[in-house]
Amino acid sequence: MSGPERVLPARTWLLFLLPLGFLTLGQGAAKAGAVTGQGIWFVLSYVALILRGFIWILVLRRFPLSLAYPVMSLGYLSVLALSVLVFSEPLPRGALAGIPLILLGVGLIQSGRGEVRGD
Repeated sequence: MSGPERVLPARTWLLFLLPLGFLTLGQGAAKAGAVTGQGIWFVLSYVALILRGFIWILVLRRFPLSLAYPVMSLGYLSVLALSVLVFSEPLPRGALAGIPLILLGVGLIQSGRGEVRGD
């Protein structure tokens, strides 16, 4: 990225979204295993979290931790959405109020970045 452009390219977001997806899958599978008692869900949970770890290392090879880690806080939102949509868990008002705060925080951290190594 060069000059005043601070928006991350789509390819970079995809690289960030992969570990988020595996994190969400892993948490969802762990919950499914806890609810059903079926071991296959626990296995899927561990596989997803291991894959997330490998992809996370690729992310960290390309980007500063100070850029990458705040994006991972979006995992709170993806797991919250999963818990509500898949497991019919309630959405407390505090969590609902926290969603825009997380998004704002990640946006503010990302907007303060200068050049980003990786693309």
